[in-house]
Amino acid sequence: MLLRRIEQFLTRYAMPPTKFGRLAVHDPRFVLDLAAAGDRIARGDRAKLTADRVGYMCHPNWVSRSDRKPPVGIWQPRISGEEGLKATAAWYAREGWL
Repeated sequence: MLLRRIEQFLTRYAMPPTKFGRLAVHDPRFVLDLAAAGDRIARGDRAKLTADRVGYMCHPNWVSRSDRKPPVGIWQPRISGEEGLKATAAWYAREGWL
């Protein structure tokens, strides 16, 4: 079903699959919009990834950028990203959110 929608999108906008692939690789917003559309198709009104959530995640004030990190002498993380994500996923599972 999602592949059919992608094919319809390509036809509607006369977009070659190679351009679609380049957008998917270089534009996180494009990928998230597609994922939100897929979630809407799969879950309907119960979709978790919605267009408004994609908007929040891609807003310039909510995007992590390595060139904006504080200097080492001012702040250093105490928990690695991998460790933090693992702990967060465990907490979500304990709370029944996963």
